[in-house]
Amino acid sequence: MPLLRFKTVFHQAIKRGSKTTTLRRWNRPLLRPGTTVLAPGIGTLAIERVETINWDDLSEADARADGFASMAEMRSVVKRIYPKADQDGKAWYRVHFHLASAQPKPHKAKKSPPHRRRNRTHQTDRARLAAAVRAELDKAVGQTGS
Repeated sequence: MPLLRFKTVFHQAIKRGSKTTTLRRWNRPLLRPGTTVLAPGIGTLAIERVETINWDDLSEADARADGFASMAEMRSVVKRIYPKADQDGKAWYRVHFHLASAQPKPHKAKKSPPHRRRNRTHQTDRARLAAAVRAELDKAVGQTGS
């Protein structure tokens, strides 16, 4: 299954459905409509549409669909992600998607009750301590002659 990675800051917006597009810089389209991709940390996404776009034709509505509050915010973030976009010879692609299935949250392992947490390390430590106490007692008995 192909991967489509997103910055962590976008994960919740995708899961809520408020981010339904992403802009990518590619030499050619790397995804096809009708396919499903894995988005690590998010789940699986169904690709609805992939289109070549002209950056100057993007609107405020496009910015909101991409999870931004405004075009200015989108420009700023995209410029940091693709600092050499005007020199790389690639095209802008807009990918329309929806969340097909969310990735379940990782389960935290339940801790055993304290009385069951004794593992070999603790048992070895107690054995060493007991041996040291016995040695000290034997030494004390030997010195007193008891």
